[in-house]
Amino acid sequence: MRKCLIYFQKITSPSLKNLTMDGSHAGYVGFGDPLNQLTITAPHLAYLHLNLETRDHILVLVNEMSSLVKASMRVQISHPQEVSRQFELLRGLFNVTSLELLGFSMMVPDKKPIKTFKNLTTLLLDECDLGDKFQLLRHLLRNSPNLVRLVVKFCQFAEGSKRWKGKARSKKKSSQRQDVVDFNCSKLRYTGIVYKSGDNVRQLVNILLDISDHLPENVITLTKVNTTVYPSEDSESE
Repeated sequence: MRKCLIYFQKITSPSLKNLTMDGSHAGYVGFGDPLNQLTITAPHLAYLHLNLETRDHILVLVNEMSSLVKASMRVQISHPQEVSRQFELLRGLFNVTSLELLGFSMMVPDKKPIKTFKNLTTLLLDECDLGDKFQLLRHLLRNSPNLVRLVVKFCQFAEGSKRWKGKARSKKKSSQRQDVVDFNCSKLRYTGIVYKSGDNVRQLVNILLDISDHLPENVITLTKVNTTVYPSEDSESE
């Protein structure tokens, strides 16, 4: 489904293997239902691509996806206070092996932990807001014991983070540093940081270097992307 207006509450299929909802808009699906949610139930689904813009406080849930292998998720929210809805969506993806999160700005609720991503080996965070204490990154790494490949691309974070400001590479074992490296991803072998010209990624690099101190086989690469827009030949001729 591409560029569709969604005014229904459920997608249910016992045999569906692939589902793409790209550029669609989820409207008021509940028609008065206070829950107002779109639930996807597909136990044999192997690939899921969601690129949705939600309206009117829509909650998107995935249910019974024990066969899911790869998921790519971008669910745009209409208000910053609705970031918990992205978290609820993430809770249903615990069996996935490859996960792409685009535009997530999730503040992880402490009282509602997600299940461990026991099969996750590849994780891409693209244009995500990692939070002022890197909550999103920390949460995912702590719950991905078999993660092998991590890519952080064009992500945002608060540069004034109190937890890791300035001394992230300190040799002293402070409680702050212990909190940084307390991850359950011992199989991590590759970490890629992709950033734009002008981005300050020093804090992110420092944190990932601290993690790598405990993961000697993890390789970190930095890729700088020049986003300068050059005028076309037609505009120059004018």
